[in-house]
Amino acid sequence: MLRVAPRVETLKALAHRDTADGSPAEIPVFLARPHGAGGERRPGLLLIQEIFGVNPHIQDVAQRFAAMGYVVAAPDILYRTGHWQAYGYDQTAAVRPFFTSLQPEQVVGDLRAALDFLVAQPDVDPDRLGVVGYCFGGRMSLLAAERFNHQLKAAAVYYGGGIVAENPAAPIHHVGDIRCPVVAFFGALDQNIPREHVETLEQVLGAAGVQHEVFYYPQAQHGFFCDARASYNPQAAQDAWHRTLWFFASHLGPVPAVNWD
Repeated sequence: MLRVAPRVETLKALAHRDTADGSPAEIPVFLARPHGAGGERRPGLLLIQEIFGVNPHIQDVAQRFAAMGYVVAAPDILYRTGHWQAYGYDQTAAVRPFFTSLQPEQVVGDLRAALDFLVAQPDVDPDRLGVVGYCFGGRMSLLAAERFNHQLKAAAVYYGGGIVAENPAAPIHHVGDIRCPVVAFFGALDQNIPREHVETLEQVLGAAGVQHEVFYYPQAQHGFFCDARASYNPQAAQDAWHRTLWFFASHLGPVPAVNWD
């Protein structure tokens, strides 16, 4: 797995958030860009966290993409519980109630603020925007592709749970709104996402005419991409990483060279 050298600049910033629900008016965003970027405009990526927060792993992933030449914005969806609050991977029970109570429109507003913040960066090409998300963020990346369909040109979904559900707000019911290609990655040993849900997603995307690829790793569990989790699968993670880079390069266009000095 790629490890980032000190060639990436990072910043914790606040994005303006127009609210109607009384929540804070600004959302924290972790921003990563190649060192010395600012000349040519680059593709921008909206990176959406797992339920555990914009923790060191998510920040590391943002820097990996930045090292490849992208400008990356990772919004802190947990900010209502305290800015930059993060939970351990053994604390699912502690954080799940917050996400259970979080309404889709609240998340859409947060992502809208983060996307606007990303577009406002002087080194971002607003016509070359993508989204990638993991776990909770995987579901939200598909939701973002539906809601921001006139801006996003590519969406990568990593083991997003809850995509297929009877809830009318579930992303599976709105894939017809997607206007960009989608790539998705799932593990066969994932106890949270049944295989039939993956098959349903692929069928519905195909029926809606959405360009897509779905990769299913036989020996991978939920969270297989995260090297901070016991479920990390280096073979599946490496394959998914390279496929994701190829996917974004194919649909967001060439990335200006990175300054490695």
